Parts: sequence; structure tokens; C-alpha cells
Amino acid sequence: MFYPDVKEYLQKMRGDIDFEAMSECLPLVHRYWQITEAEIEKIVRESETDFWESVQKIILLDAKLVLLRSYISDFDFQDFTEEEIIENIELDHCTYTKELCGYNLKDAGHPSILFGKGR
Repeated sequence: MFYPDVKEYLQKMRGDIDFEAMSECLPLVHRYWQITEAEIEKIVRESETDFWESVQKIILLDAKLVLLRSYISDFDFQDFTEEEIIENIELDHCTYTKELCGYNLKDAGHPSILFGKGR
């Protein structure tokens, strides 16, 4: 599916997440989500200057939002603190797309913009 603009993409990503409840229960995670959305919007605004770098940054930020959404939607915190959730996302977002495509972390994968250099 292609999104016509960044607002529709972010709306779809938010889905049915209750952001008011999140801001009360998970203030750090809520702020992290807001920062990630703001980064995506900024990159889209500035993408005219360096398209390839922008696309790869957006893919990585998308992975962060997908992982965040998974934690929040499932409330699958497995006794992680908010800080640990954010640390896990920061560690896992670079390899998320590769794993989603069926590759093991040890696999070289294809030279795709989805995986970036050395991911």
C-alpha cells in the first residue's frame, strides 16, 4: 500500500492506540513516539535534498513505530521498564525489516535500501 502523504501514514500507524491513556501510563514512551513522528515529518519535508538517505531513515523510523505499536497494543512489556522498552527498540529497529523479510541476522541479505549499508 502506498500512502499519499505523511499525515495518512502516521494516522494509520496510530490506529486505535489511545494516546491520552498512553501519555498518562507511559509518558516516556508517549514522548518517544511523538519525537519519532516529528523526525519522520521533518525528513519528508527535507527529502527533496537527499532522497536516498531520507528513504532509509524513514524505513528505520517506521521500524521504531511498528515495534512501539507492538509493545503498546499488546501491553507485552514482559516486566520491562519504559527505559528498557526504548532501549530494546533502539537496538532492534535496525534489523527489524531484515528479520521481517525472513533473514537471520547472520545472513548477508540483498543490497536493498530496506536493509541499508551493513544491516
